[in-house]
Amino acid sequence: MAEDEIIVLKAVFCDEGEFELLSNTASQHSVATFRITVKCDQHTDGDCLTAKDAASNLETGENNKDPVTIDITFTLPSSYPETMPDISLATNSLTREACQKLRTDLLNFAGTLEAEPMVLMMIDWMKDHWKDYAQQMVKSCDGNITSRESEEIIVAVLHIDHMRSKVKYTKTLVKWAEDLQLGGRLMFYNHLILVLLEGLTTEVKEFIVRLRTQRVDVDSAGRSCKERMMRVLVEQPHPSSCKRYTSFEVVDCTSVSALEAVFKTSELSNVYRTELVPEFKLLH
Repeated sequence: MAEDEIIVLKAVFCDEGEFELLSNTASQHSVATFRITVKCDQHTDGDCLTAKDAASNLETGENNKDPVTIDITFTLPSSYPETMPDISLATNSLTREACQKLRTDLLNFAGTLEAEPMVLMMIDWMKDHWKDYAQQMVKSCDGNITSRESEEIIVAVLHIDHMRSKVKYTKTLVKWAEDLQLGGRLMFYNHLILVLLEGLTTEVKEFIVRLRTQRVDVDSAGRSCKERMMRVLVEQPHPSSCKRYTSFEVVDCTSVSALEAVFKTSELSNVYRTELVPEFKLLH
C-alpha cells in the first residue's frame, strides 16, 4: 500500500525538487522516508505576513506574495497506515516555535484520520492552516518582528460529562496541554470531571477547539468519537497576582475539600465558590 501511495505522490509532486525519496528499504521499523517541498500561497491581507517576508517588506516597502515553501519529511512506519507517519518540517518562513506547533497539530490531525493512505490529506491540511502559524510573528510598531509574549494569560474551567475510555481520553488531554504549554489539572471526583487550564489565550482556545473537533473517546460500540457534551464553565483573564500551575497533571480527588484545594493552590478559590459550587450539587 505504501509503494502505491509513493507512486501517486511522485505523480502529484512532479516538478523538479518537489519530491525526493530518501529511503525505500523496508525494515522492522519503517518502510520508506521521503521529502516533499510544499508550496503554500501567501495571505493577501497584511495581517498575516511570515517572519521572513515581514522583514523583507520593511526593507523594500513591497508586499512579497511569492509562495512560501515548507519541506516536510515523512517516515512511514512498517505498520502504516494503521500507525501514522512520523514527520519533520523545515522552512525559513516560520519561527521555530511556530514550526514545532504546526508539526504537533498536523500529527494531531493525522491521528483523527482513518487507517488509510493519508499523506495527501496531511499536506492539504497544512496548506490550509499554515497561515495560522505565520500569525505568531507580527510586525511591531518599531519595525521589529516580535512573538506573542505579551499575549494575555487566561484561566478556563471545562466540564466533561463522561469518559468511556478514561485512559485514552486522559492521555490525549495531557499531551495537548503539554504541546500547548498549558498548566492546570484534570480532576476526577465521583462522577464529576473538570479540566482547569492556565495559559496564553490562543493556546487555551486551541485546546478547547481540539476537544470539540477531534476524536478523544469511544462510543457505546467502541468506535472513536468526538466530545459532544463538554461545557466551558469559566473563561476569563487570569489575575496577574495569582500563582499558576507550571505543569498539567491528573488528580483523583477523594473529597470536596481535595477538589477545592486544587483551586486554592492556584489562588482561584473565588472561581471555585462563585462558578462551580452553584453549578454542581455534590459540591454543596
